[in-house]
Amino acid sequence: MVFYVAYNYLGLITTDTIIPNTFPYVFNHTFPISSCGFSFLGFQNTFAVQVEGAYGCATNNNPVNFTANIQVSEPPVAGMYSNDDEYCVGETASFYNQSTGEWIDGTNSCGGPNFLWSVSPGTNGVEWTATPANLGSNNGFPAIPDQWTSGADPLPVVFNQPGTYTVQITAGGNEDCPITQEDVTVCVEPQLLPTFNHSNPGLCVPQTVSLTNTTDLTDNCTVTWNWVVTSSALTCGSTGTTSWSVGNASSFSPTLSVTQPGTYSVVLQATNSCGTASSAPYVFTVADEPQVSFFGVPTVCEGDGPCPPEHPTRPLPIRQVALSSAVRGRSALRCRAFVGQPARMGT
Repeated sequence: MVFYVAYNYLGLITTDTIIPNTFPYVFNHTFPISSCGFSFLGFQNTFAVQVEGAYGCATNNNPVNFTANIQVSEPPVAGMYSNDDEYCVGETASFYNQSTGEWIDGTNSCGGPNFLWSVSPGTNGVEWTATPANLGSNNGFPAIPDQWTSGADPLPVVFNQPGTYTVQITAGGNEDCPITQEDVTVCVEPQLLPTFNHSNPGLCVPQTVSLTNTTDLTDNCTVTWNWVVTSSALTCGSTGTTSWSVGNASSFSPTLSVTQPGTYSVVLQATNSCGTASSAPYVFTVADEPQVSFFGVPTVCEGDGPCPPEHPTRPLPIRQVALSSAVRGRSALRCRAFVGQPARMGT
């Protein structure tokens, strides 16, 4: 007995010639695609298998000729994604179904696999909140996906407390196909409250200020930093320019270098998924180095008397100049003179 087998997805062209040795006769065939979209004799989403049998090589002496309808579903492949993997407490996160695999349900309709959502750890309404119906239900048949009620796509979840959470999707179709799962891990963080300590600079330039970041980073995921330095009350000739002697404006704890006089303000900005928050400002002032200038300094010559003889007893006014000098290695003599009056200093 020789059997000729044909399939409608291949145009009902004979593809298998089988010469079985024993009865009952068994035909094996692997379908590479689902039967969705195919039809035969009024049956939708089905493959047709046509078998002709003959003795010898002639097919016109067929003792066997029958056609069978076979429905084939694709195995489900669970898939999902979220727009981000970091969220702020109280923010609504959305998770999208990307599961694939056409299957045929009990009404001979084709579609994607049924899917269910789950969130862990925690309890719905406490650590996180999602509408129960949006999670889907297996309706008491965890191993029979065609009995499931699929969840929402996308699934909105509000995370009420910071921490790390896992959102999982479970996909299933024909009960003869395996059930698959995929998950996404997200980090949920609180709003930031930037704080820092600082060293106390001296009174005059140049100065360095060490900035020590003390921000509480509990339950935070990714944080970026920005040290903002502004200047004001600048003295003549100062531009308020600063630089970083250790690190830079994006460092966790840098050191600021100030080389020009003025009043400076330092603010720490911290950014995470909740947005940007700023610390209280630290304000300090540094002055220029003292500058000493002499105008109209009198000339003192060797042989002159130690004090002006013109006014030996006259009271000195407030405006006076104090001069000191060392002549020939001896102790300096100090004389006081009126502003603009020649001073004489003896040896």
